[in-house]
Parts: sequence; structure tokens; C-alpha cells
Amino acid sequence: MKLNSIYIAESHDSFRGILAEHLRANYFVRDFSRFSTAVRMMEESEPDLFIFSLPDDIHKSVESLQEYKRSLKFQHIPLLVLAGQPFREIQTACYEAGADACLERPFGLAQLNPLVASLLRNREASYAHARRRSLLPASYSSMVMEDEFFMQKVNRFLGNNIREINLYVGNVADEMAMSISQFDRRVTRLTGQTPNQYIREYRMQVAYELLASKRGNVSEIAMMTGFKSISYFSSRFRERFGFAPSYVRSGRHEEDVKEIGSGGPPQAA
Repeated sequence: MKLNSIYIAESHDSFRGILAEHLRANYFVRDFSRFSTAVRMMEESEPDLFIFSLPDDIHKSVESLQEYKRSLKFQHIPLLVLAGQPFREIQTACYEAGADACLERPFGLAQLNPLVASLLRNREASYAHARRRSLLPASYSSMVMEDEFFMQKVNRFLGNNIREINLYVGNVADEMAMSISQFDRRVTRLTGQTPNQYIREYRMQVAYELLASKRGNVSEIAMMTGFKSISYFSSRFRERFGFAPSYVRSGRHEEDVKEIGSGGPPQAA
């Protein structure tokens, strides 16, 4: 079973060591003395949770948090802030900066466990719910705001470039200002599909809608959705939905839709 990963940024060596050792009993943990180092390492491998212990320079640290949470690369990673006094003021500033939770120092390590577990559980529940949703843009309204914005931007780019036969994952990752590995991890986490699978499914969903609304014949819609040949398009469409594109284009699918009560094409799991 794969362990959830946690990154810790804490400038005090002894406290950082205590935190890391405590959490390693249940999680994969990497600890760093500097916030900037932890963030840089996230470029290579994303954690499931980031714990940041605010140093003495509160104002500068909050500014760093604001910059961090504004980045599309890291918005989806839960952020737990550990803060000292005056806690109420710092807590408010941290939540305004985008922190998911704020814990007052000093604290007993037993307090940390349920909070960490809750943050990980809540985010995974959000991802699991998102994976059950349709791929089309309107279906992302139940996501947390930053994930919804991310997927809408991905879908907008795919929609604008759907005619391109050679539409690669790298093209979409570049548009999102992310490395391919970062983009791969985030799309897989949100949709349960790899980016390549997601792009193919997006093409299929759009093709279905175009066929159902009779926006062209099968050949034209295959071209409109970036398939290199009618035969390949027909084969993939039948594989995905269980019937030929012409069946949807003819309108005969509508009776099947009424019978299953879906109101649309079969959706991705």
C-alpha cells in the first residue's frame, strides 16, 4: 500500500526532526529547513500534504504563502501552517493567504495526527468525487475552486485545439505552465485517468455531442475532433460507447438514453 507523502518546512532542526520522526510512523516524509527548498523540490515530486512552520518573520512568511497558493502548480496541495503568537492574528492572515488549516504552537503531537488525517481524507474525498464526474466543463462545479479552475483551463485549451491530430500532453502542460510530470500527476489525481487517456476521452465526449446535435456527418465530425481517419474514429467510438457513430448521428440513440435515464452519453468512470 502506497503511503501518503508529507513535506515539512521547519527552520529549527530539533523541532523538524521531532515532527518528521513522529509522522514517519504513518507517512512518507521529507523535511527541509527552508520553505523555498521544499517548494523547489515539489517541482520534482508532489507531496499529498505540505506542513509549513512559520518562522519569526511572520510578514515575509505570509507573503511567501500568498505567492505559493497563487501558483496553479501547488494550489491543490493541502497546506497546514504551524504558528506561534499572536496566534489569532496569524491564523487569520494564514487563512487569507490560502492555508487549509492552522495549528497553534506549542502543541502535543497527538493533536497533529487527526488534523493531518482529516486534511488528507478530505482532499482524497474531493478527488474521488471529481473522478466520478463527466469530463465536460460544466461538470466540475463541485470541485474545490482551484481544481475547477485548473480543469476548466485544460478543457478550454483542448476545446480550442481539438482539431489537431498531433495534440500531445506536452502541449497542454506547456499551456498550464507545468512540467509534464506535474501535469500528469495532477490530471491523474483529479480524473483517475492519465493525460493521454483524458485527451482521448475528451475527444470522444465532444464527438458524441456533435453527432447527437447533427453538427456534421461522421466524416466531418471525425475531422473536427482530431481523428486521423474515419475508420479509426469509428473503431474507437464503438469501443467507447458500444455503438457506431452513425447510430448516434441518426438519432436512434435517444431512445436508449431515455431508457437508462442518463440524459446524455455514458460518462467516464
